[in-house]
Amino acid sequence: MEVYIMKSNKSNVTFMLVVVGIILAILASLAFLTKHEEKQVASKLPTTKEYENAYKGEVKDFDYENQPVIGEKDAPVKIVEFGDFKCPSCAMWEKTVFPQIYTDYVHTGKVQFYFINWQFLDVDSVLAGVAGEALYHQNPDAFWQFYSKIYENQGPESKKWATEKFLLGFVKDNITGIDYKQFEKDLKERKYMDLVRKDFLIGQKYGVGGTPAIYVNGKQVKDNSYEEIRNAIENAMGEKK
Repeated sequence: MEVYIMKSNKSNVTFMLVVVGIILAILASLAFLTKHEEKQVASKLPTTKEYENAYKGEVKDFDYENQPVIGEKDAPVKIVEFGDFKCPSCAMWEKTVFPQIYTDYVHTGKVQFYFINWQFLDVDSVLAGVAGEALYHQNPDAFWQFYSKIYENQGPESKKWATEKFLLGFVKDNITGIDYKQFEKDLKERKYMDLVRKDFLIGQKYGVGGTPAIYVNGKQVKDNSYEEIRNAIENAMGEKK
């Protein structure tokens, strides 16, 4: 009986060692695959150096004529939002404050609303900015579809979710009115990264320290609430009279 118990215990130990070995092998394989996938993702994202070297020129103003815009051309007030597509506060602002501004002031012809990239959270923020620019240069309406829907589908701030693969699939499934093949080419070539970098330098020039940053006729609104922005708009309209 003792011999049988000893053999049984040895068999159990051997079995457990085999199981543990298999588990460790699986975990090692998963870790390898994860690192491999991370390297593949990183290889398709802009590097910090690449981004910093994308534009070396000077910036003098908000560069209104080259920014995505909605609203009447002769509107007396210009609002600029500096935003990052990975920024949770930007997503919340777009959901809660922007619709009120659009209804009360953009739709009524009182405000032109501009978006300027301030993609600072990570390198995939930059790629999302490049995607937005590529869409805007094809069809301005497509940019505003992207502006709304990318925030609705925003991933965690701490993860590199705005990858080339994600953005290509996202645009294919959600954005209309574009030549998709052209968009794919422009994104992969990072055709408009210089404009994203230029936007960032504009933000630096005007003292942007985080997002969303709102400017009304060139003056920053310190509180991004609808009430404060409304007051700034009304004051700007009074100055125009």
